[in-house]
Amino acid sequence: MIPPAGIAPGKEDLFYNDSHNAWRKELKKFVAKEIAPFVEEWEEAGEFPRELYKKAGDFGMLGMGYPEQYGGTSDGIDIFHGIITAEELAQGSGGISASLLSLNISLPLILALGTEEQKKNI
Repeated sequence: MIPPAGIAPGKEDLFYNDSHNAWRKELKKFVAKEIAPFVEEWEEAGEFPRELYKKAGDFGMLGMGYPEQYGGTSDGIDIFHGIITAEELAQGSGGISASLLSLNISLPLILALGTEEQKKNI
């Protein structure tokens, strides 16, 4: 079993601030509602519904750290928000976490090297 994510009770939080803690709280709710109840079903089927990408995007998970002009959320977002996202998604399912966060492989390249049209289409 994966140990619970976050800071152990009684330990001082060196890296996370109120914004991070609020994000973790909301993300836990998202995972509990939209992912955890369906993991076994999706594992058996060998896939999860593509609508989960839309739900994750609407929730604000997929555009974190990317420019708002292209649909992202960058104000107040730092690397620790991404770490929390990976930790909490792993509590639901590692495979789903890998799938939902895989866009972080291509987005930096598109933003750095892509045309304006490509950037607007992501």
